[in-house]
Amino acid sequence: ILEPGDALAYAGEHGFVADADPEGLAVRHGAAALLQGIPVGGGVGVGRAAFNRPDADDMLRNGDPVVFIGVETSPELLPVMQKAAALVTMRGGASSHAAVVARQLGTPCVVGVGKPIVDNTLRAGEDVRSGDMLTVDGDSGRLYPGDASERVDILTDHERRLRQWAAEADR
Repeated sequence: ILEPGDALAYAGEHGFVADADPEGLAVRHGAAALLQGIPVGGGVGVGRAAFNRPDADDMLRNGDPVVFIGVETSPELLPVMQKAAALVTMRGGASSHAAVVARQLGTPCVVGVGKPIVDNTLRAGEDVRSGDMLTVDGDSGRLYPGDASERVDILTDHERRLRQWAAEADR
């Protein structure tokens, strides 16, 4: 059994940050999904829909979070992908460009949605237009209209205990 000081030293060597944000995003219970695709992971991201790089760049310059939506992604889109709150593609699977890059970046991503994009509008039961707010759940593969997120505690019991020990050690 480790003593608190030894546990903190070990955890620090393995990437534990005692003052990291203990909260993350989750989809609000009861939110109605707009679309379903293939989940790639990365949690939940919320932002304004952008269907091309110029629109995404403008939104990002204005300080708006962006959900980048495309038929597919390619290496030229990497600057936008690096800043996006989430990624959505109409085609692709778990090994597609968007999926691989999103996993590396830790960005929420849903691929293979399979709906058409016409005139910067994602045609679904409820159309999604450029600038519309969206919530992307990369763990379930679902897209939600608007901001369907809520802040939740993401710490494990072990992380809570380490934080408590770190606070006591600082006294």
